[in-house]
Amino acid sequence: MEKLIITCVLVGLLAIGTSQATPIDLGTAANFAVLGGSAVTNSGSLTFITGDVGSCPTPSVTGLLPAQVIGMLYLAADPATALAQTDLLAAYTTAAN
Repeated sequence: MEKLIITCVLVGLLAIGTSQATPIDLGTAANFAVLGGSAVTNSGSLTFITGDVGSCPTPSVTGLLPAQVIGMLYLAADPATALAQTDLLAAYTTAAN
């Protein structure tokens, strides 16, 4: 009986140790540090963001200056933010499944 318990524990540990999370491809959304769906609002003057910032389908970014963003700051409707939202939705669906 003792050997059976030890064997079961070892098999369980091996199964746990070999499972790995599969990385999810974010596509063009990976370039964005902040990607809003309806708006992006910043209320702090000491905010600095590394990566792109945008919002789609409602292009609204307030409270950020270009000097506060190391990357692209999309202040108007842009194909890049639309594609990033599409890629983000695809990544979310993949992760949920």
